[in-house]
Amino acid sequence: MLFRSNGQPGVAIMLSYGPDRDWLKNLKAADNARMRRYGKTIGVANPRVVSTAEAAQHVSNGWRPIIARVPFEQAVLLTKTG
Repeated sequence: MLFRSNGQPGVAIMLSYGPDRDWLKNLKAADNARMRRYGKTIGVANPRVVSTAEAAQHVSNGWRPIIARVPFEQAVLLTKTG
């Protein structure tokens, strides 16, 4: 579950299976990546694992109630680089 956030960091991804995922380990090791969403490719960097509550503070107001109800404890915040 990926959510666009207001300003920085840029992207919040809910960690539905926890932080011990290969894609997250690879992203942390590289510190940056490119991701494709809705046919557009963007750069992302600076992955930070945070609580879902902290991630909710960064997403658009309309998504905050939804994030508050997801059964996940953590999310990753990513800075958009382009």
